[in-house]
Amino acid sequence: MISCIAPTKKVYLKDHSKFSNILVTSKFLWPVKGRVIGTFNQVKNNSLNKGIDIKTEYKALVRAVEDGKVIFVGSLRGFGKTIIISHLNDLVSIYANNCKVFVKEGKYVKKGEVIAQVGLDPWTGESVLHFEIRKGTEPVNPLIYLE
Repeated sequence: MISCIAPTKKVYLKDHSKFSNILVTSKFLWPVKGRVIGTFNQVKNNSLNKGIDIKTEYKALVRAVEDGKVIFVGSLRGFGKTIIISHLNDLVSIYANNCKVFVKEGKYVKKGEVIAQVGLDPWTGESVLHFEIRKGTEPVNPLIYLE
């Protein structure tokens, strides 16, 4: 696990298949309490997981992992109700499989603010939050950023 690192330091992190030069300035909160049941780059249902899947209680509160601006709220095929938040350093967090959303596009959110409730995974029927972090458009392992 990586601890908080001063913004001037560069850290080289292994990202399953390649090394990424990622600047880690602070740790993000976990979006929900639960157990990781799907990992980054894991192949599941014939597709590559670009994030992590966190099993939790149905309607568990989903929190913003860091301060940012909500840039998308809507339904995406295979993801259900989805929220995308833009953060500093070209980072974006994605929260999918929600049953209820409490934010609107254009809203600024604070780290830890409740943004949604977890719904059911369309493939398994389990209560699971699909969570991704992207640097620009490139998916990165969320576990690098979570505290």
